[in-house]
Parts: sequence; structure tokens; C-alpha cells
Amino acid sequence: MQLSMAIVPMTFAATFTLGVAVSCATPTTVEQAVVTSPLVGATRVRSDGEGEVTSTLRTGSYTYFQLDAPSDRWFVVMGDDVGVGERVTYRGYAEIESFRSTKLDRTFDRLVFASIRQTP
Repeated sequence: MQLSMAIVPMTFAATFTLGVAVSCATPTTVEQAVVTSPLVGATRVRSDGEGEVTSTLRTGSYTYFQLDAPSDRWFVVMGDDVGVGERVTYRGYAEIESFRSTKLDRTFDRLVFASIRQTP
């Protein structure tokens, strides 16, 4: 059960990307959609933890954030429901080293794709 829960976000992202690409009907568009997925090159991980949010960066439908511990990596979630000073519990699903965000014009040394919930 736990393994299948870890696969859900990655499967959703891949299915969504391919679904959008296939609906466009041209092979070139399908290839471009797969190659431009943010999860291309990601390593599947299972990392759970909690911490206090120390920094946030928002772009489009994503929020990038850093925690007090572990402070050596950034996390990214869909949505904007996390703010500096909040305590969150996270579950990481995939990790990429040297991730380049063109919208932020920034490279993250380590970026974890995650889901979060606020911790009281």
C-alpha cells in the first residue's frame, strides 16, 4: 500500500503529460511534452519528514520552499498553500539534482517533488 501511494504522484504527472500530448495528435508534440516534463531525469525517492518553512518561491502553479531541516535541499509542490513560518509534514516522491527552473531563472542543487500537509 505504501509503495503504491508513492507511485501515485509520478504516475499522475506522467499520465497527465502524455494525455495532453496525445490529444494534440502530432508525434512531435508528444515527444516535446515528454521531454519537457519536470520529472524527466528524476530519481524515485521515499522521504518523509517535517520542518518549518524558511523560504518560498512561487511560479505558475508551483511553490518551491526550503525547510529549516533538511536545509540542503528545496522542495516543490503544486499550489500555493505553504508560507514562511509554517510547520509542515512532507512526503517526497522524486528528486532531481541540478534542476533548472526557467521561470525562476535559477538552478536548485537538489529539488524534491513532494506533497505536504500543515503540522499543528
